[in-house]
Amino acid sequence: KDIPDIDGDKIFGIRSFTVRLGQERVFWICIWLLQMAYGVAILVGASSSFMLSKCITVLGHAILASILWSQAKSVDLT
Repeated sequence: KDIPDIDGDKIFGIRSFTVRLGQERVFWICIWLLQMAYGVAILVGASSSFMLSKCITVLGHAILASILWSQAKSVDLT
């Protein structure tokens, strides 16, 4: 939410993360945080004792993480 507001933040002197770090850096920090959450979900799913639950959780989160990564690469930050 903070990334598109960078122009207004600069005008009004608001020192948001995006103003301080830049749009691209903040965007990729957010993507990496989401990817880490998917990684934790994959690890938790892999530790399940039920094979069906393990397969669905690991495969589902791996697919969602790859979709997030591929869509993030195509985002135009301007």
